[in-house]
Amino acid sequence: MSISVEIWRNNGWFSYNLNLDPNKSLTVLDILNIIKEELDPTISYRSMCRSGICGTCAVRVNSRPVLACKTGIIEFGDVLKIEPLFGLPVVKDLVVDHEVLVSRIKGISLKEGKKSKVLYPEDIQKLEKSFECILCGVCDSVCPVILEAPYFGGPMAFLRSYKHLVNKYEESTQDIGNLLKKKFINLCTHCKNCSIACPRFLYPEQAISQEEEILISMGIIAKPNQQSGFDFLSF
Repeated sequence: MSISVEIWRNNGWFSYNLNLDPNKSLTVLDILNIIKEELDPTISYRSMCRSGICGTCAVRVNSRPVLACKTGIIEFGDVLKIEPLFGLPVVKDLVVDHEVLVSRIKGISLKEGKKSKVLYPEDIQKLEKSFECILCGVCDSVCPVILEAPYFGGPMAFLRSYKHLVNKYEESTQDIGNLLKKKFINLCTHCKNCSIACPRFLYPEQAISQEEEILISMGIIAKPNQQSGFDFLSF
């Protein structure tokens, strides 16, 4: 089986042709490893766990954001165009700077002494999607609001803050609610790009919708009168 791989590097496409065993089920990460080991040792990309739980290998393949380690090349045919995640500073080749993502998380975090009490199994089941976020940044990379409003907290940070806002044992609900308001959660257009793209199927948009309902009930934000004018992204 022959495939063509194009990788975005230094503001241009670099092409590689590979002959592969058709009986092997290969991932995008496998392809990157083959290219680096056999064709071009200079390409740079991230990978750690190889199990889809660390989030470091996120890239775009044929304009679709994916985790390279858990995405089979069979989904893309015989031409793969691999690029870094959209909307994040590129360090080199497919490696992006995660500091932007970290800063968004820090922008919605509990201060020392404001941590929640012990959670019971029934509570954990309700909040597990918020805990399971792997910080891959895929959801933020497809968010149209962040492109227009960099001060927007982003779906990743809002998903992770969900557990604090709806946890009935949380001592800082008001504080978290105020932080969500300061990060303009009500700017979310509910386009669902983040939920469609999330490789862990955590549906950040659903969490944001519930957070907004809670903040409205608490009187922290007002009920929106009309939808914002931001457009869908295609990926």
